[in-house]
Amino acid sequence: MAQSRPRPAESAEVLGDWKAWIARHNTAIMTVLFLVLGVKYLGDAVSGLTT
Repeated sequence: MAQSRPRPAESAEVLGDWKAWIARHNTAIMTVLFLVLGVKYLGDAVSGLTT
């Protein structure tokens, strides 16, 4: 099985696409992140009160 060499132009294109996707969906990404963290901290606080 031969390995292909990395192609900087293709890599830059893929990374550019990822950057554009993240920029478009920034609000949703941050909302989910903060929601997960908030639920975790709330769960920790409630379990701390009940023990």
